[in-house]
Amino acid sequence: MPRVDRGVSEWYETKNVQRLVALGAISAANQAKTAAVFDKLGPLVIAIDQIAVDASGSDAATVRFRRIDTIDGKTQAPQTVTKSLRRVNGRWVAE
Repeated sequence: MPRVDRGVSEWYETKNVQRLVALGAISAANQAKTAAVFDKLGPLVIAIDQIAVDASGSDAATVRFRRIDTIDGKTQAPQTVTKSLRRVNGRWVAE
């Protein structure tokens, strides 16, 4: 798994809500609610595969991947995730 994908899944697995807000994976408005949900969860493992990136010029891209969560040892149904990214001040930001 590429390093960036491992980093994102580790932020979920370690329940790092602040980092997920910074990434744009969750909104700042939902930060407290997400933290409360994470507090109730047991061990969380996230697998990411089937990654596809479509670039739109040098400042925009769409990323699609399949995410498979395992919570308390129980594997959940896979989810296909699509994220639009744009480059802002030299950094990629999820929209």
